[in-house]
Amino acid sequence: MAQPKQTMKDVACNVHLAAIGTGTPSVYVAAPARGTIKAIFIAVDAAADANCVITCSIGSTAITGGADTLTTSHVAGTIRTLVPTAANTCQLGQALKVASDGGGTSGDITVTFLIEQD
Repeated sequence: MAQPKQTMKDVACNVHLAAIGTGTPSVYVAAPARGTIKAIFIAVDAAADANCVITCSIGSTAITGGADTLTTSHVAGTIRTLVPTAANTCQLGQALKVASDGGGTSGDITVTFLIEQD
């Protein structure tokens, strides 16, 4: 998959989700700009001990192409790149959500949303 090209109109925001394998955790961050989410990067900080499905949403609407399954082979330092294809337009200050299905009992991730400003 080709990496999206970054431009001067792009802004990024990061959010950390700890204990992705405990319960069904989720975390929110406010969108720093109005625009289109053109990439989502998932950095594994600590590996999960079982598969975990990570889903990204704008408010309560899932971003098309914004989900990934992290497996036990995704060790710390692994970077996963998601390229949304629809339902990826956000407003300034709108809630961006990262959620896990809670597979396993451990694992931490940092997620970066790359937004092309309108």
